[in-house]
Amino acid sequence: MDDDNNNIQGLLVVNCCPQITPTHGFINDILKQLNGDNDGQYVAKSINFGADASADQRRQLNDIHGYGVRIDNKYYSANVHLFDIVDKHLINQKFADCVEGVIVYYDFDHDDTCFDVLQSWQSFIDQFNNEIKLLVCNSIDYNCGNSSDKLMKWCLDNEFELVDLNPNTDDDDDDNDTDADDGRLEPFGKQEDGIVRITQAIHAHTWPYSSLKASPQYKPSDKFKDLLDKEVTGIITDDSDSPLKIDDNFGLVDNDMQCFSNLFAKFNDMKVKASQLSETDRKKFAEDMTIAFWKAIDGDEEDIEGLDDDI
Repeated sequence: MDDDNNNIQGLLVVNCCPQITPTHGFINDILKQLNGDNDGQYVAKSINFGADASADQRRQLNDIHGYGVRIDNKYYSANVHLFDIVDKHLINQKFADCVEGVIVYYDFDHDDTCFDVLQSWQSFIDQFNNEIKLLVCNSIDYNCGNSSDKLMKWCLDNEFELVDLNPNTDDDDDDNDTDADDGRLEPFGKQEDGIVRITQAIHAHTWPYSSLKASPQYKPSDKFKDLLDKEVTGIITDDSDSPLKIDDNFGLVDNDMQCFSNLFAKFNDMKVKASQLSETDRKKFAEDMTIAFWKAIDGDEEDIEGLDDDI
């Protein structure tokens, strides 16, 4: 995946216990879920953010490695990087502008050590304008009151979402939302846990460098449009003592004020019907309704003369 350095965007990945759980394996699990590829192995590439930096910063910034991935869902596509950060070094503005969020890996089984490391990273993490903020644990034991409470308090104080990679749950897996087209997990479906939750957060983010996909305009079938027309005709005619009579273009034949009251009372139903139409049909429907209302209040015919001919 080739990127212009000016358009690079991504997330920091910070590992509080790299000696226990290698960051590479954790990042690969995320990339596999994003790509729907269980067998993929991904390699980080060095990214040069130090072109305009001092000599010392240039050396440090050249050590930043990013795992590139293509985000592609029904709404947009975008190139994103996961930056494997191992040192708390100074950053330059160019790199800071590329970062949209942070994922922190935390080993709950080594809570005492990891929590100290987490706190040591906090000042570095706070330098970025992070919109995605996830603290990911291998497994959380909520029976360990002090440890779990401490971790949750840190998340609340720092506005992080706590994600459990291996939650203890008896929920039925059949409830998972899937995409109707290809069976893949729907990234905007119900909230999940673990790696799936991480990828949902990545998909749901508004990436500054993304290509939006055109939303196909809904076009009801002729049969459905006929049913809608019959439904609205029934709404307007009603079963009241003074039924409102309409012609084929929804123009009122009877100008009685009771008919106007009936018509106005059903305005919201007409609005719902209009929302089901294409843009062209919706404009025609709006013009028909305007004529109907005008006639219902006994408006001057000359004011709408010729309007019917334009429909």
